[in-house]
Amino acid sequence: MPGSGAGLKAALSKLFGPAKAFSAQAEMNLQAKGSKEPVTFSTPFEMLDGQIRTEMDLAKMKNAQMSAEARQGMKQMGMDQAVIIVTPATKTMFMIYPNLKACVEMPLPERDANAYEKTPQIETVEVGKETLDGHRCVKNKVTLTEAGGNKYEGFTWTATDLNRFPIQMQFQDDSGLQTIRFRNVQLKAPEASRFVPPAAYAQYKSMQELMMNSMQKFMGGRPRK
Repeated sequence: MPGSGAGLKAALSKLFGPAKAFSAQAEMNLQAKGSKEPVTFSTPFEMLDGQIRTEMDLAKMKNAQMSAEARQGMKQMGMDQAVIIVTPATKTMFMIYPNLKACVEMPLPERDANAYEKTPQIETVEVGKETLDGHRCVKNKVTLTEAGGNKYEGFTWTATDLNRFPIQMQFQDDSGLQTIRFRNVQLKAPEASRFVPPAAYAQYKSMQELMMNSMQKFMGGRPRK
């Protein structure tokens, strides 16, 4: 999964403007270059003081590149559902697997960590007005340039009745076209406890270690301590 959690590039998190704490349902559509079918999925999306919490459920993800056998294998190992928590202040992220009662803490990829830490240059030009899900929106053409020179170009639709919250983003980069629609936006702070892994969950030092233990349990072996 991307370091910023469930598909949202770290740089795009700078486009939420004054919304420092909110919750919503995010619908992702990732059309990769060279791929005939997009990857689509829906996830609860929460932000609190820069922290991001999302969820992944393979049963709700449409991806032609992942076979039914692969999905079933992940489910049998208890890894088909995950919670992703990103904490930019400490440059870390957590991958939490409720079915395994397990958690992996890992460093953010360097590019994502830098994108969270440094303020990009953002150029915004209004290009029209549209209505999405009953919200009157201002459509903006946006150019976002990271400190390292990486550039994203696309559009945002900011809802006038939600303090200009961008209920839709659409950006193109070298990997393809990414569209994100936020529904049921609640502009209030989520509970801080939702951004901390459960204390009772087993802690692993790497994804490799967790997956090996999961596979051993699946195969009927004795998990490593």
